[in-house]
Amino acid sequence: MKKNKLSNIEIAEFTNQLSLTLHAGISIFEGISIMRDDINGTNHFIHSIYKDMDNWEIF
Repeated sequence: MKKNKLSNIEIAEFTNQLSLTLHAGISIFEGISIMRDDINGTNHFIHSIYKDMDNWEIF
């Protein structure tokens, strides 16, 4: 499966949104969840990040 690379603009926008989320006191997981809910389509990289985070087990 070929993975597309993110552009510098996409990386900057994502990190800016994540920064704003954390400064607002929202957890990373909840912030990613909010971003995922705002995205149309299921092929966006945020869906992959959310899926990976949702499958983690914390002991």
